[in-house]
Amino acid sequence: MKNLFYLLAVISIGVAAFFGWQVKANTEDKITKRDDLINRNKIQTSKINEQTENRKLATKERDASRDAKNIAVAELDKSKSDFGILKRTLSEVEARQEDANARVEKNEQLLAEIKQQVPGDIRIEDVPQVVNDLREEEKAKNKSLEELNLVHSKLDKEVIKLKEDIVRTSGKIQESKKRVGNNDFEASVSAVNHDWGFLVIGAGEKSGLTGESKLLVKRSGRLVGKVAISALEANQAIAEIVPGSFAKGVVVQAGDRVILESVNPN
Repeated sequence: MKNLFYLLAVISIGVAAFFGWQVKANTEDKITKRDDLINRNKIQTSKINEQTENRKLATKERDASRDAKNIAVAELDKSKSDFGILKRTLSEVEARQEDANARVEKNEQLLAEIKQQVPGDIRIEDVPQVVNDLREEEKAKNKSLEELNLVHSKLDKEVIKLKEDIVRTSGKIQESKKRVGNNDFEASVSAVNHDWGFLVIGAGEKSGLTGESKLLVKRSGRLVGKVAISALEANQAIAEIVPGSFAKGVVVQAGDRVILESVNPN
């Protein structure tokens, strides 16, 4: 009987040791998995933070591009306004110059008549003074005419410069508008972040995209949704998914193609 108790005790100890070892192994496995999950979470968090910073930077660049465009448009409007003002001023100067020329011609005729004859209401001894006065008036008119000619020349130069500025500024705006090409524009979706609702497109400003471009997503020749540009670089763009444009259960995927929703007529 005593041996039986010893045997049972030995068996109990062995069973306890086996279960203890199994519990320890399970615990160590859980700890390893937990540490691995923590490391992966840290990596994912770092990637999300990096993408967030990149998105902020891209947004700033987009805003700077829009500001530059607004400044160019404002400069064009100001140039047009200045050109109109100078054109009106030039017309006024030309009218004043014609009037001055007419008065000079009239004074010259009067001077010639005085030299030929003396009017009845002017004494002969007064003629030299009258002639002298007329000559001084002629000099003053000639000086005024020269000043008007200088103003006219200056205005001509300013008008030419303003025309050049208008052509240059208009060229910049037209170049920006023409960047969106023909209907043959097509690019690929290189990456998608479903958590943040945005995607990366493998085309940018050099391909003709602008901050206002609207794109359609197609897959296997079929349109599946719509995205809008939120940030733009030279060779890639960040776009946001337009809410409600995708059918339920359909999501954009890397490898999908994008085309312009609308284009400028040629």
